[in-house]
Formats: sequence, structure tokens, C-alpha cells
Amino acid sequence: DSTLIHDLRKIFGAFQSFAFELETTGRFPMVLYLAPDPSEQFVRLTEAVFEAHPDYPPYGGAFARPFRI
Repeated sequence: DSTLIHDLRKIFGAFQSFAFELETTGRFPMVLYLAPDPSEQFVRLTEAVFEAHPDYPPYGGAFARPFRI
């Protein structure tokens, strides 16, 4: 909804743009993904969203350490 979009814009707006590459792949069971390099900014973005909305953990809470790619 518009409140969530406003919140996400505020969260993401606090970050400067950054460069990254998608040159390698990674795997989770049954999932192949492009691994961002460097990954640290994506981790920080994920942490910031979770901090603002702790009732909605990344990936539905399925992973003990979802912030490390």
C-alpha cells in the first residue's frame, strides 16, 4: 500500500547508489541465483528493511542467517 511504499522509499533513500556486478552464480536448494559482488550493500539494505519491519523477516524467517550472501 502507499504507506509501505513511503516507508521503503525513506529506507532506501538513506542509502547512496552503489556499483555492483553479477558475474557469478550461487545456489540454494532448488534455486540458482546471480550473486552480487560486492554483496555488503545488499545486506545493509535487507537489514534496514527488517529493522523497520521486524514482523516481516527476510524470506519469511526460513533462514537463521538471511543477511549473509
